Amino acid sequence: MKKTAIFILLLLCCLGLTVGASAAGVAQSVHCDADVSSDSSCTVTLTVDLEYTGEESSPVFPVPKAAESVTLNGNPATLYAAGNSRMVSLKGITGGQAGSYQITIRYRLPSVVSSVEEELQMD
Repeated sequence: MKKTAIFILLLLCCLGLTVGASAAGVAQSVHCDADVSSDSSCTVTLTVDLEYTGEESSPVFPVPKAAESVTLNGNPATLYAAGNSRMVSLKGITGGQAGSYQITIRYRLPSVVSSVEEELQMD
């Protein structure tokens, strides 16, 4: 039961993050790896194939509001608040130039996994 709950949580984390990067680009593919630690945190690594049109000068990609230690291609990411969301700036990667880019975003979600003990009874 515990493994099933963790699998469902990881699946929801991955599905919730497959969105377009911004109005100026499209995420052609998003690959998500999630690693659950014994301290109940989850480290998420997203590999995104981005087709950037160059229409917007500051392209962004969304991350969860609770994300910590966010990196972009292995370097500390520049984050912006946008309403109830947080966005990773991709401007340093694209340089404002249209084209195809592969980016890797990594972050940690603290205290997202909990175990539930259930008592099963057979009638």
